[in-house]
Amino acid sequence: MKIHQLRFKNINSLKGEFCIDFDRPEFTGAGLFAITGPTGAGKTTLLDAITLALYSYTARMDKVTEASMATQNAIMTRGTKDSYAEIIFSVGNNTYQSHWSVRTTSKGNLDKIKLKISQKQGDVFIPITDKISESKAEIVKITGLTQEQFSQAIVLSQGKFDEFLRAEKHDRYQLLEIITGTGLFRQIGMSAFNRMRDIQQQIKQHNAVLNNVKLLTAAEITTLEAELESLKAEELKTKERQSDLNKLKATKERIQELKSSLGNIDVEMDRLAQKQAEMKPEEHLLERHNLALPHADTWREWLRLDGEIKREEGNVARTTAEIVAQHKIL
Repeated sequence: MKIHQLRFKNINSLKGEFCIDFDRPEFTGAGLFAITGPTGAGKTTLLDAITLALYSYTARMDKVTEASMATQNAIMTRGTKDSYAEIIFSVGNNTYQSHWSVRTTSKGNLDKIKLKISQKQGDVFIPITDKISESKAEIVKITGLTQEQFSQAIVLSQGKFDEFLRAEKHDRYQLLEIITGTGLFRQIGMSAFNRMRDIQQQIKQHNAVLNNVKLLTAAEITTLEAELESLKAEELKTKERQSDLNKLKATKERIQELKSSLGNIDVEMDRLAQKQAEMKPEEHLLERHNLALPHADTWREWLRLDGEIKREEGNVARTTAEIVAQHKIL
């Protein structure tokens, strides 16, 4: 992580707007520089501006809220109405901007604290999120450092540094452990030691099991390999026999199906024979039908002519009746 620029306004005793460009030759050429000045000059305020811009906290106020700021009358310079801290930094090839701000309302109360994270794309910064909880999580994701880790590894507050210089050797060791987080490394070392002890115990147990394992001689291995080949050959024969049995089973099932079909055919034959017996008395009708069948056309023609004759006779009868009626009138 590399800090390029720090801008802030009305933070603690530093009233007004300030900008520190760490990319200027005075900083890049020096490699190492110090923040110096008398007590109250604002040295710690610079560190506060950095931590405010990133994590919305300061070394003197771990949880920065509207209520804590109002109660302790801290961070925002007295007599001012707004305050902000902004930092531009890069991680790898990506550049980010983190902006913290707060202001007073028309009633003189503190408005909601804001923290916005943006990523540089081209010449502009594109917002990632402006929600304070999401912004804090995004900073941890980008930098790989939590608020506590950043304080211990990057920012060492002036108060803790003075306390460290004046402490006894034993107390200085404990304080250094708190500041640098070496207690975590001690815990890791203890955890690694316990893990190694457990693994060694497991190795001993495995070795005890291996010592009870009897290794086979070359002759025993040869015998077992021969038995294995014999079993493989027997397995192949068994599979072949199983295949033949499956074929026989399928054939048997087919025979059963054919037998069932044959039984159905016999039943149908019996039914047809019974039907034929029932129709036996009507065979003479069929014979007469077969004898008359060649004369069917003649019979149909006779029926047609008979119908016409009957119609003509009806017409003649009607005509005759009409003539008789006329004679009576005359």
